Amino acid sequence: MIVPITVNISGRAEPEGEINTDTGVYVNRIDKPAFIRLFRAYGLREEALTRVEELGCKTIVFEVYSTKSRTGPVLFVLSVPFEKFKNTAMRKKFYTPDFRYYLAVQYWNLEGPGQIPSDFFREEKRFS
Repeated sequence: MIVPITVNISGRAEPEGEINTDTGVYVNRIDKPAFIRLFRAYGLREEALTRVEELGCKTIVFEVYSTKSRTGPVLFVLSVPFEKFKNTAMRKKFYTPDFRYYLAVQYWNLEGPGQIPSDFFREEKRFS
């Protein structure tokens, strides 16, 4: 059964992926800017992590899109076993009022369509 995962953001429920409770695979569709360059990591809200754990999550999958609307082709797909994510990720508050768990890219497995673009992890200049 597919169960949507929602989190409370400023008093309203916002979607944060879905989990297939039969297979234990949690899928979150995210956009490229969700990557936190400081940590070289992708993050998951603590509330979502707790919920998918309760539902028997075995694998976390992030489908990464190039746009905020999360439409068009998937750039690449990252996956990691749930226990590895939970035991290795850093728990931080970073630009948000809630805690998130951040897992550095070297711990993720690259899967599915596409390849990580060569300039994806390039440092960007913030000021001209």
